[in-house]
Amino acid sequence: MINLKELADLCGVSIATISNTLNGKSNVSEATKKRIMEKIRETGYQPNSMARKLRSANTRTVAIIVEDITAFGTPELINGIMIYLESKKYDSVLLNMRLYNHPELDWHRDKIAFKSIVDKTVSEALAMRIEGIIYVAVHTRELECFDNTLPVPLVIAYSYPKDKKFPHVIIEDEKSARELGEYIVKKGRKNVAVIAGREDNYHTAGRLRGLEEVLFENGIIIDKELVQYTTWMRKDGYAACEKLMSTGKKIDTFCCQNDLLAGGVYDWCYDHGLEVGKDILVTGFDNREFTNYLRPPLTTVELPHYDMAWWSGKLIVDQIEKNPVEIKTYAIQGKLIER
Repeated sequence: MINLKELADLCGVSIATISNTLNGKSNVSEATKKRIMEKIRETGYQPNSMARKLRSANTRTVAIIVEDITAFGTPELINGIMIYLESKKYDSVLLNMRLYNHPELDWHRDKIAFKSIVDKTVSEALAMRIEGIIYVAVHTRELECFDNTLPVPLVIAYSYPKDKKFPHVIIEDEKSARELGEYIVKKGRKNVAVIAGREDNYHTAGRLRGLEEVLFENGIIIDKELVQYTTWMRKDGYAACEKLMSTGKKIDTFCCQNDLLAGGVYDWCYDHGLEVGKDILVTGFDNREFTNYLRPPLTTVELPHYDMAWWSGKLIVDQIEKNPVEIKTYAIQGKLIER
């Protein structure tokens, strides 16, 4: 494909004349305009929109920086953010930090190394003359990698800054879990075991707190020995179910803090001749695609990724366009999917 200078040479005019024609300015004769447009059609010339934006003070471009594009929920968040930005006539550039592909980096604990990756990625984004950044984390936690020296507006999705100086959008885990607890009460279950995530995890604490509160309000107290903390994978759900059932305590419900853990409970029940939905009630959290194909299909909480993406896009555009934005936590509640 030819460039702008080559097109100007073919047409026998200056680069400025080509630019004036493409921008609809009136100081170019009709004959010249016609000749230029014919050459554009013949050659398939495409204007370099990025170069044009870089010459402009307002690029109308937002950088979406993601910690890892393979993380659950991240593709849906990216898609929702892009849809919102496009509706407001903004472009976006995507930068993937690939944290899950750095096995030698303990980015959860090595704050210095983690910040260096963030700083490098932000610098790459700023070099593109973007007007704002949406940072998409892989799960909710406290971030210390941003400060007020950032020259463009920032919105954080799925996490929150330590000093709360930037608007941030997270899941309202506690209220979402309350809705799940009300479902368990409605089903008449009273002997509830919980298979939770890591004990130091933000989602673990919020979901457990919301569940315990609503059950307590209905006269049900969760036995502390029936709360099993683990990692978030299906095999961990199986192992946790095995451990809880070996206590000999009466259990009629497994409330799992994500759908993969619930899948592990299904596996254990199948292996031990128990019928899910009859002998044991099992609930999940996330509403992953496979949950509708379990037998019976899993009752779970759908995470509000679309609403989180919408708010992230709105908050960044409002900041860029100097509209009032409240610097606070925007917590979005999930939705119970009863099956």
